[in-house]
Amino acid sequence: MDKGVIFKDGTSLYGVHPQIRRAIWEAKEVFNSFGYRCVVTSLWDGSHSQNSFHHYGMAADLRSNEVRTLSEKTSIREALKVRLGGGFDVILEGISTPNEHYHIEWEQGRNQRDEWVREVFLGEGSALPALQPKSKPWYKRIF
Repeated sequence: MDKGVIFKDGTSLYGVHPQIRRAIWEAKEVFNSFGYRCVVTSLWDGSHSQNSFHHYGMAADLRSNEVRTLSEKTSIREALKVRLGGGFDVILEGISTPNEHYHIEWEQGRNQRDEWVREVFLGEGSALPALQPKSKPWYKRIF
């Protein structure tokens, strides 16, 4: 059964790199195959380290606390790595803490970060109009 993707309040797809958008869709399929829903808890919002890919729209955090066992959490992490393929890092961070989550980043995009920021956030490219949020429900919907 398709449980969709749920975005935590305050989390927006605006400015998120297409590779991370694809990763979220692929993660939904992985979570669903294990019987869980995919909950995106952070993209470029929230507080992250200074060099984090989150600041560039090239990382996503996904909720892991609904997964029952560490063994199953590890299996999901491995399934995410396989499904996403090369170019992505998938890490289970903060194991057994209230902040535990899957962190996915598009490592291959490291050399494109500055270009992506100029294009999307500074309007110096063609991607900006296509990525404008249409309304609040557009990025909070369950799909």
